[in-house]
Amino acid sequence: MNAIIQLFWQICRLRTGPDAVPTSSVLLIFTGLLYSGLNLFVWVWAGQESLLQASGTLAMVTGGWLLVLWGIMLLMGKKERYQQTLTALFGVNIILVLISVPLRFVADSLGEASALRMPLAFMLIGLFVWGVFIEGFIYHRALDISPLQGNLMALAMSMGIMALLGN
Repeated sequence: MNAIIQLFWQICRLRTGPDAVPTSSVLLIFTGLLYSGLNLFVWVWAGQESLLQASGTLAMVTGGWLLVLWGIMLLMGKKERYQQTLTALFGVNIILVLISVPLRFVADSLGEASALRMPLAFMLIGLFVWGVFIEGFIYHRALDISPLQGNLMALAMSMGIMALLGN
């Protein structure tokens, strides 16, 4: 398990790509369930939606994301890399959520007038930007496209997800 966590951390640091992720249905299911569970927890904890609403929203957003990615990989003739790519995406998103939750918790517990709210907000924005670059790196490596194309694809996917969420 430690080796898998280290692998996802290395992907977060842009040191290795999704090609290093083992092709394993069990690992894909495990990371997918952990990704879903963590995101449900965060959405319900944030108090914006009930568990049922959050589950529906997560299913819609994740399903759309994975369907678009499947279509792109199919069009580019890279569908054999889909499982590894998904596992890598789920794994790095788990790490990013685990980093962001404490920051969000501290930011939410501070009063509006707190001097720490602004630095925490910038840290969360930085974490989002880092996440876009990580996903761009994964797309770059999985699809054999340029780093710029991978980053633009990640940004487009992120903007699409935010549009679906109404943010």
